[in-house]
Amino acid sequence: MARVDASSTDLDIDAGSRGHWDGNIGRSTTWRLTLPTSVVDVLDLTMNAGESTIDLDGATIGSIRLTTNAGETSVDASSAVLGDLSATVDLGSMSILLPAGSDIVGSLDVNLGELKVCLPEGVGLRVTQGDALGEVRYEGRTQDRGAWQSPDYEQAANHVDLLVNVSLGSLEFNPIGGCK
Repeated sequence: MARVDASSTDLDIDAGSRGHWDGNIGRSTTWRLTLPTSVVDVLDLTMNAGESTIDLDGATIGSIRLTTNAGETSVDASSAVLGDLSATVDLGSMSILLPAGSDIVGSLDVNLGELKVCLPEGVGLRVTQGDALGEVRYEGRTQDRGAWQSPDYEQAANHVDLLVNVSLGSLEFNPIGGCK
């Protein structure tokens, strides 16, 4: 049974498996959640062993924290306003469409998984990559470890600055074929 706990500052939705197998293989649950039109200070979304599609159309979020564990998550923030971004993928996959009109700072961690991040044209990207056993690609080209930035970073109107760690996985920025 699903559980929803809400207060004026928090919302927690548990789909009900409580970490144990309950025999409901193949059961699908759809949640539709509308965020308030006011600024959301922190949005923390975690997907465990499932599939989620998150559309943040028109949302204004100070800090967003995304986690996918053994699942698949697709986030469309292309028409949102974001400040801080934190995303973690453990043994799963995630794709994120970022907005054009925001300066974003944050971190991305990939462990035995795949993360694709799409930035709109005109948004500059700067990445500081920690030592890890994974691959980071930008527009189809493998990037060296350390710090690097997109060719348009200096003249871009908006910037995305990220610390990334990839362990036995892959992280692609503006992958060929997009983020869907």
